[in-house]
Amino acid sequence: MPQRKRKPDPRGSSDALRAAVEQTFEATAGSAAQTRERAGTQLNQLVERGQDARRELERRGAEARRFVERRGEEAREASAAVSSSLAGAIGEIQRKLKP
Repeated sequence: MPQRKRKPDPRGSSDALRAAVEQTFEATAGSAAQTRERAGTQLNQLVERGQDARRELERRGAEARRFVERRGEEAREASAAVSSSLAGAIGEIQRKLKP
């Protein structure tokens, strides 16, 4: 099949290139807007997940702090009870050892 010969563009090469670039931009402008919208939506979702994670970590941190405080108080009470018991036992031994 013989190739058709193109007519020379009267606008010149630079004008033809400019027109091709403009057509390309016009053709892709809609998809670029959609892409920007999707990226914005995904960024918003990422921010929400980050905020949810921060709130969950704060909640778990507060829960862990309360747990440690309770266990610390229980340990102090147990230590005081053992100390008191030991003091009583030592006093008993000392009384028995005195002539």
